[in-house]
Amino acid sequence: MVNVGILLLIITIIILTIIIISVLIFTAVSNKPNNNPGVIQLPCSKSVDISSLIQIPSDYPSCIQEGEKTSKYYVGKLNPDFDFVVAPFQSSAKNVCIGYCTTFLNGVCSGSETSQQNYDNCIKQLTPTTDCIPPIPIAAIGATLYYPFSPTCNTCENCDSLPPKI
Repeated sequence: MVNVGILLLIITIIILTIIIISVLIFTAVSNKPNNNPGVIQLPCSKSVDISSLIQIPSDYPSCIQEGEKTSKYYVGKLNPDFDFVVAPFQSSAKNVCIGYCTTFLNGVCSGSETSQQNYDNCIKQLTPTTDCIPPIPIAAIGATLYYPFSPTCNTCENCDSLPPKI
């Protein structure tokens, strides 16, 4: 004779297993991009034309921080339209532009008289008008892309000794 309690327990386990598997399958299917299933969306869907970027000469001095050379470069002397220190890794536009602020709270940048305006202009400059999602590269050394890291040259100790645009 079959014990009814054990039979109900087995049926309950089978039903719960089916429900859990169904939820997992539904979650996996619903998280795929609708436009191209199976394709991972990268931060930038466009190719970068390296020739359109600020070309950092290979002999251009890198930023010095705490007395040490870094992999960062100040490009404001190469192109005054881009008053940024750049690095070979990505940062979000907000993390870069917040460098203009003494404090940043609820979207408000405070500090000097022009902090908010500088922040807003920085965000606008670093947010592309194409389908490329920020961050965007603004400089290159050979095939290595450099992204905005901080505004102005405040993070470099050797700004005064950097050569002007070549």
